[in-house]
Amino acid sequence: FWHHAVSILLYAAMTLLLFGLYQKFSKNQSTPKKYFMLINATALIYLMHISTLSTGLLWVTGSMNYFWICVIGLASLYPLLLILKGRRLSSWVYLTSGLLLTAVASSSQEQVGAIIAGLTSLLLIYAAYGYAKKKIEKASLLWAGGWFITALSSFFISLRAPGNSLRLTSEVNYWLPDFYKVPLAHRIDYDVRWVLDALIHHSGFMFIILWSVIVLLTIYKKRTTLYEKLIASVLGAAAILTLGVGHRSLEALSHFYSAWNTPVPSKSAYIIFVFWLLVIAITIIAPAIIYRNIRGVLYSALIAASVASTALICLSPTMYASGWRTLFVPMFCAMIVIFLLLSDLFDVIPRKVYMVVVATILTLASAQYLLLVVALLKGSWLSY
Repeated sequence: FWHHAVSILLYAAMTLLLFGLYQKFSKNQSTPKKYFMLINATALIYLMHISTLSTGLLWVTGSMNYFWICVIGLASLYPLLLILKGRRLSSWVYLTSGLLLTAVASSSQEQVGAIIAGLTSLLLIYAAYGYAKKKIEKASLLWAGGWFITALSSFFISLRAPGNSLRLTSEVNYWLPDFYKVPLAHRIDYDVRWVLDALIHHSGFMFIILWSVIVLLTIYKKRTTLYEKLIASVLGAAAILTLGVGHRSLEALSHFYSAWNTPVPSKSAYIIFVFWLLVIAITIIAPAIIYRNIRGVLYSALIAASVASTALICLSPTMYASGWRTLFVPMFCAMIVIFLLLSDLFDVIPRKVYMVVVATILTLASAQYLLLVVALLKGSWLSY
């Protein structure tokens, strides 16, 4: 009971934290937008793949290691938004709480720790640049540096924790005895195919919605460049192909042969791999190109963090044995980007179109939620 009680409280905290992001990033604080953003904040998490959701939320160990730490990580980054917005850092309680939460999140889960360390390093660079241009106060620069040092040191403490090396040796011997013996070129090949399979086949509806929102932002932008039109075309095609993944006629267009030591039947299959690698690369850079400001760079950094934290799983010999709960952190990161993009989308598209977008998200989320409720009542989790 206590586990589910804590998860419910953290779910409420996650919703409030996401809603707070909208309030800090958006100038439009109209009542209709507030209602829509509250719905988005509540529903978006359920767009993850159902097996990622069930093992990351219902399973006690999974929720403690993934969902709980993700919410703590989100809370830890909150004060950093003050620096990003160029505001005065006035509350010592607020800031020191953020540092404490950063230490807890970064030392508790490797993917979260890597993401926070990466984001705080980028923020430190931004703060140093802003200080040089006299746009950011010295105190903000010092706090950004303190945040980066806290995140990085906590992350390394997690990596160097006693028993990690013994556990790694044990896992290699049990799961993949040739994990460190295969040639580097083969290892990279296997890892790339696994990451593509994870992002395309096991991200649930996250990347489909992400691509769709980026396409809509491009379509309704007042002036679009050729590059932006190409971005919209490629990501629109990717969303359609991903929706049709289960259809037999489209299977060859997203078959990555992702199992360990599995040969690719023909070199022509690598054309498909290159296409999807291009899609992922375009997804990362799309917000920076479309927005052309620090907001776009932040969104691109969060998408890059989602992809990088997926690739981080390839360093573990349990990459095939752990199941798709390891995608919880990357998809949580993608969820934050989608939420912020949806906030911006409200301001540029017709209200009726936005209602269709939110209704689609709510319908998909509700269907997945019902599956989770059934699994919870049966006392199991969904692993397919």
